[in-house]
Amino acid sequence: MSPARTTSRILQEALTNVTKHAATCTARVRLAHTAHHLTLTVTNDTPTAGRPAAPATSKGGFGLLGMRERAAAVGGTFHAGHRPRGGFEVACALPLDSHDESPSP
Repeated sequence: MSPARTTSRILQEALTNVTKHAATCTARVRLAHTAHHLTLTVTNDTPTAGRPAAPATSKGGFGLLGMRERAAAVGGTFHAGHRPRGGFEVACALPLDSHDESPSP
């Protein structure tokens, strides 16, 4: 899977998690790139105390695990966790391999 496709799937899941688990429906998305890496960071600033509890009938999902596996599958790194002042952050860095492109004749 390409870094762009992997990034879009991780972004989709991270934003889904904000709507499911944060007390807010807003998030900050940062996408940056260099010649060698594509970096995605998704944060929300909801204080931990304001976070609603998951419903008792809610089944555990595989969102964070799936994001971690997607990043690893393309040789990238992944981090997710609570922020010191509240909220949550998902961050990944994915390599941009120029050798995936076919050389021009």
